[in-house]
Amino acid sequence: MLPTVTCEELVSPFSFYFEDQIHQGMTHWGKLYFQVQTYSETQRDKAYELALHLSQQGVSSVITVSSVMQPTCYRVWVDLSAAKAVGNMQAVAEAA
Repeated sequence: MLPTVTCEELVSPFSFYFEDQIHQGMTHWGKLYFQVQTYSETQRDKAYELALHLSQQGVSSVITVSSVMQPTCYRVWVDLSAAKAVGNMQAVAEAA
């Protein structure tokens, strides 16, 4: 399954506390995601690479593109249930 790509303005961001750290999260189509990585406009190929790699491992991922922020940035998000299955969000992020 290919990663979803959407405008950042179409998701609902939030912050949450887990394992003594504050993490960035968002909801998209009723699913919860956490932010794994942020890339600049010149590194967008790396964002797609990471999201595709995660998707090939069976982890649902989303890339958001900020069109309001200048310069444009690309954020890679991973389904929060993937982190729950692993038991640790850091492990999912490092595996990417």
